[in-house]
Amino acid sequence: LVPEDRKGQGLILGMAVRQNMTLARLAEFSQLGFIKRGAEAHDVEEFVQRFQIRTPGIERQVVNLSGGNQQKVVIAKWLMLQPKILIMDEATSSIDGNSDILIQTALRTRFVDSTIITIAHRLDTVAPCDKILILDNGLINDYDSPSNLLDKDSIFTELVEASVQSNALKIR
Repeated sequence: LVPEDRKGQGLILGMAVRQNMTLARLAEFSQLGFIKRGAEAHDVEEFVQRFQIRTPGIERQVVNLSGGNQQKVVIAKWLMLQPKILIMDEATSSIDGNSDILIQTALRTRFVDSTIITIAHRLDTVAPCDKILILDNGLINDYDSPSNLLDKDSIFTELVEASVQSNALKIR
């Protein structure tokens, strides 16, 4: 689960970027009770570069990063694990558009055999999804591909039209 609440559910603020990003994979980096720091640092550096996490170094305490960079650390932690099922709960709501594109690209290229459940209110976050389930007052209103939903008279169509008119939705 990649939560929206990074401080309360996604990070241990007093720990370093490296420690937070590898927490879910400690068993892989451990041998006889010792952490293989070289392998750990290599993987962390790769994701820091890929997601353009702005930090002076991987030993920097995550509490000292901006909110957007903290959220990238949370997302990177779970992407490094490469789970078969990943739930993204408003995971990109606090990051900028360019970072969102980097993360969406990583999801599409590295997780082709995985199921990703994205919970989001931003249309540009759900637009690249294979299927969209629309909830309205707690009930399933519709479920289909984005293109099929646009062909229907649906809440999704109304939201897209309103976003395009207000110039809030950027088609990638």
